Amino acid sequence: MIDWSIESVTFGNCNCDYNCPCQFELRPTRGHCRGFEVGQIEQGHFGDTSLDGLRWALLYAWPGAIFEGNGTMQAIIDERADERQRQALIAVLHGEETEEAKTHWWVFHAMSSSIHEPLFKPIDLEIDIERRTARVASSSPG
Repeated sequence: MIDWSIESVTFGNCNCDYNCPCQFELRPTRGHCRGFEVGQIEQGHFGDTSLDGLRWALLYAWPGAIFEGNGTMQAIIDERADERQRQALIAVLHGEETEEAKTHWWVFHAMSSSIHEPLFKPIDLEIDIERRTARVASSSPG
């Protein structure tokens, strides 16, 4: 496996009323799961490829609880990433180059039967840890 590490500030949320019941083998609040996570890499590498400063987002949807599978996932990768960085982030976000069930990305990918091709877009992200607020937007330039 390729040696990789990511230290990032992240924000994530799902459509449940609180916490994430799926993590405790409970049913989602509304019977289905819709979630996302977004992050900015403060320091990271994938082999000898630097990932410092790049942003990423993942969108998820499951018809029931995550552990029941049959989900859909979409990765959005910072358009500023070069080709090597893009391939590295795809591998990490799709749970590759890791031991089975070692990361939540591996689990979420394994529980998804529909994996959309990654998008490469600008990601505007502001996270204020102290105030516990975040804002994210992605759009096509122009």
